[in-house]
Order: sequence, then C-alpha cells, then structure tokens
Amino acid sequence: MNTSNIYNMRITLNREGSRKYGKWSYPVRYGRYSQIEYGNFRFQFNLNGEVKHISGIGPEWPHPAEWLKRTLGNDWVYYSTGSYYNGVADMLGEYYLPCPAYPTNTLFKEDPFARPDVASALQRLEELLARVKTASLRTGARKQQVLKNFLASVANNTKDHLRQRADRLHRILKAKVSVLPPDCRHVDYDVIPVMITEGCLYNCSFCEVKSGMDLACRTRDEILEQLYALQELIGLDLPNYSSIYLGQHDALGADSDTIIYAAEQAYKIFSIENSCMLEPRLFLFGSPDSFLKKEQDFWTKLNRLPLYAYVNIGLESFDNETLEFLKKPVDASEMLRAFSQMLAINRNFQNVEITANFVMGEGLPAGHVPSLVKHGGEALEHTAGKGCMYISPLKGSRNRKETLDTFREIKQKSRLETLLYLIQRL
Repeated sequence: MNTSNIYNMRITLNREGSRKYGKWSYPVRYGRYSQIEYGNFRFQFNLNGEVKHISGIGPEWPHPAEWLKRTLGNDWVYYSTGSYYNGVADMLGEYYLPCPAYPTNTLFKEDPFARPDVASALQRLEELLARVKTASLRTGARKQQVLKNFLASVANNTKDHLRQRADRLHRILKAKVSVLPPDCRHVDYDVIPVMITEGCLYNCSFCEVKSGMDLACRTRDEILEQLYALQELIGLDLPNYSSIYLGQHDALGADSDTIIYAAEQAYKIFSIENSCMLEPRLFLFGSPDSFLKKEQDFWTKLNRLPLYAYVNIGLESFDNETLEFLKKPVDASEMLRAFSQMLAINRNFQNVEITANFVMGEGLPAGHVPSLVKHGGEALEHTAGKGCMYISPLKGSRNRKETLDTFREIKQKSRLETLLYLIQRL
C-alpha cells in the first residue's frame, strides 16, 4: 500500500480489505481496492479502476458510517444505518438497510438519493474523473508508472463507459437480473451471475419480477460461452469475487448434471480457488416442483462442490386459500412437503442450505399467518440450526405498521431464523 498527494487528491493504492464476509455494525470493505480522497468524499475503486464505493468525510454527509455502493449492473445502493427505524438488524439480519435507487418492495420509506449531499457525491465523482484524467496525462516519471496506470484506468471509466459495460453484461447473460436470492446478503450481493435457465414454471400473478416466459434451459455450450465472456468482462477484478449466482428464477429446474456442470466450470474459469475472498458460495432459486423432483444423488453432488450452496425456494404460503388468491398453481400439501424436505436437507448436508420465501401483506386470506406460525414454529420440535424463512411484503401493502406487526408476530413464534426479504437486483 502506498499513498500519493497530487492535484488536491490523496491517492492510496493496493488497499487490502477483509477477506471474509461478515455481519458488521461498522463499515467494512472487502477484497482489494484503491482509494482517492477528494474534497469531502472518499472514492474507492476496484481492480479495473471502476468506482465501487463513495462515502462522505465532511460534516454534511448524513452519517459517518453510511456509504454508496455501485453494483456490477451499474446500480447505486445507499447503505443506511436505519437510524429512523428500530431493530433493523433483527428484521434484516444485517446492520445496514440497503436503499437502492430503483423501486423495490421495501417497507422502509427512506430515500437518501433525494438528499443534496448524496446527489453531490455523485456529481463530485464526475469532477474527480476529469481531474484524474489530467493527472494521468501529466504523471510521467517511471517510478510513478503504477500510479499513472491506475489514474488512466480510473479516467477511462466514465459514467457512459460504466453504463456500456453494464449493457454488455446483460447482452452476455441475454437477460437482466431483476432479482437476486435473499441469501446473497451473506456476500454483500457480490456475485457473478450465470444464466442457466430462463423464465419459470408458474409466472404467478403477484410476482413483480417474473419474465412471463415459460421455463427453458440453456445448453452447456451456451453456458460455457457465457462463462468465458464474463471472465473477459470482469477481467482484473475477478480476484474480488468468490461467489456465483446461477439464474434465473428457477435454476433448480435445469437438469441436475447441468447445474453441477455450470457450478464446476464457473469455479474453474473464474479462478475462484485463487480469489482473495475466502469461503466461496453458490446461490440459486428453485420452485417447489423443481425442488421436490431432485433426487438424493443431486444433493450429494451439490454438497461435494467446493462452494457452500444456498438454494432459495418460493413457497409463499401453507394455506390453500392464500395460494389460490396468489394464483400459485401448487397445493398447500406440496408446500408442506417441500418445507419438510428443506428441513431434512439442512440437517443432512453440511455444505447445502435451503431457505424459503413467504409473502406478507394486506388483503391476504385469514388462514395465511396462522399457517406460517403453525408450521414454522409450533409444529417444529426444536429450533433449526440452518435455513431461513424470508418474508416478502407484497406490492401495494400501504399499512407499514400493520405489516411490520404481522412480521414480528411470525418471527417471534418461528423456530427458524425469520427475516424480511428486500428485493435487490444486479
């Protein structure tokens, strides 16, 4: 790590952040990055010279422990301490409330992007890039070549260039990642997406992220082509990734051998073994039908992968009237069978963890919440050590207090970890 002061910028190259993701009550940066302090802001860049984080270091910034993060899909997300709300960590399982710049299903009405100081940070970034470009052209001494290269890479990553790279990502995937599994919170959503399916089995009416397409699977050749294109796109920043998301809405619906193949090839092509981030992980969604069709042999193979696997299943409810209301074409008995299978897999496979999504909101049939309380709490003999019940607020739930009170009732009586599901895309 070395620091230079030029053109009113304090530049620190090759900083080393934490190598393990964790649950921290204070700001933590992960992996390798470089930093520029300019004015009242701290800008941090990944190994490609792309801006990754911005935080304020002056008195106007909302809170010294809050920051902005730019995702692989070129979205800005503001990490709030949630000071306006009580018990954020208890509700989300994280110490920070992610506030994306796009609409989502959050019950929290915080809008940091409307604040002048946050808007100023993004404007200041544009000013910084112009200054960096000038500095890169005037830094010529051989002993400063590393600094010159860094400045040139930062200057190249303009607002338009970053948008073009995000567009290229979507062209490679032949899809936009409209939602990530809630378990991606364990790696701060730092995942490389790989599409192995399109569409889903149900296209339920309540779902705000459905594609409207029937479930279709990618071929191995298509998957391999995608992996090499992603390797090239992410380039020098690959060491900062150790986790893979197999998409899209029902990747578990793909052929079992194809899922294992995609995970193994991604691990190899992305050089996950050489990542500076420890504890590699795999994330995917599954439908109840796809989940129940998987044989024991698949879970055994998944358990043997060099990645800890999270599989998130959309169960939604244990109440038939509620499932009919949601237009989810699955019987409650199948949801209960899938829930039982989830508990069994979590007990029997060390490197596989199944989690489940359920809905919550106004206007749902009266039997919905009692069924969640019964099967997620009263019917279980003891507290489960693995697995999580994620509760997702339905769009249009206007009574925030009533919805949160319902969530707390479910959580209080649950024998599984129970958290709110805040939809985030990539």
